[in-house]
Amino acid sequence: MTSAEYWQKLPPFEYVTTYSFNRGSALQEQLRANEQLIEATKQELATARYMRQAALHRQLAELEQAGEYIALLTPAGSISPLACPIAQSNRHPGLVERLGAILTAPVKLHMVSGCRPIYRDALVFHDAAGRIVSVLNICFQCLYLQAVNGKFLEVDVATYEQLRQLLQSLGHPISDDYED
Repeated sequence: MTSAEYWQKLPPFEYVTTYSFNRGSALQEQLRANEQLIEATKQELATARYMRQAALHRQLAELEQAGEYIALLTPAGSISPLACPIAQSNRHPGLVERLGAILTAPVKLHMVSGCRPIYRDALVFHDAAGRIVSVLNICFQCLYLQAVNGKFLEVDVATYEQLRQLLQSLGHPISDDYED
C-alpha cells in the first residue's frame, strides 16, 4: 500500500499528535528494566516446578521478543507512558494539510532496507473523543513507515526528508546519530 492510499483510506480523524520514543534516558531505563525481568525469569525458570515452566518459557519469550525497544502502543492499545508527545495539529495550524501533501506525493523512488526498523517517531490520529484512529510509526534510519496494523507503506525516498523536516520543525529530536 502506498502512503497516498493509506491517507485516502484513513478513517475520519479530528487531530494528529506526534510522538517521540525509543530515545534517551527513558529508553535506557526500559532496557535495564527489561534485562532485569529477563534475568529474574531465567532464575525462576531454573528452579520452577514442571507445571510452571511452560508459563515461564512464554513469559521469557515475550520479554526477549520485546527486545530493546519501546512499543508506542501498549498491549491494551494506549500510548506507552514512555513515549513523549511533541505536537498536536490543533495547536499547529496547517499541520494536517502539510502531512497530507507529504504523504500523498507520488512514489518515484522507493527503497527497501534490509535492517530491522527501530521506530522513534510516530503520527497518531485521534477522533473527536480522543480515541486512536490510526498510527504511523516512522524509522528515519531504515526509511520505513509502518501502520499500526503492521502494514509497511510504500513511500518515495524524498518523503522521509520532508517528514523529518516537518517533525523537526515541531520539536522532534531527530538526528543522524541513532544511538540516542
